[in-house]
Amino acid sequence: MKATTTKPAADPLVGRCFLIWADDNKWRYQGIVKARISEQVYLVQFFEAFMGEPNTMMLANLSDMTGASLKQRASGAWEFFEDDKHLRDWCEQHPQR
Repeated sequence: MKATTTKPAADPLVGRCFLIWADDNKWRYQGIVKARISEQVYLVQFFEAFMGEPNTMMLANLSDMTGASLKQRASGAWEFFEDDKHLRDWCEQHPQR
């Protein structure tokens, strides 16, 4: 019998877009998870809100990305989307007031 190796599954957060919510129940930041650096740290890319152009990058702790989201859309909560199209469609259907 020939030995086989399996490729590890891709990280489920890498490539996902996100919004980070503010106190006023509006999203303050938008971005995408670019890479997993370690078990608890991810590289994220933010986008400029008006034109959607790539902006700064930072390292984010997994606990920061998931902890506040126990209460959906609470200040500091991260909300994830499948990809850029999913995020854009959602934002079009839920414009900020």
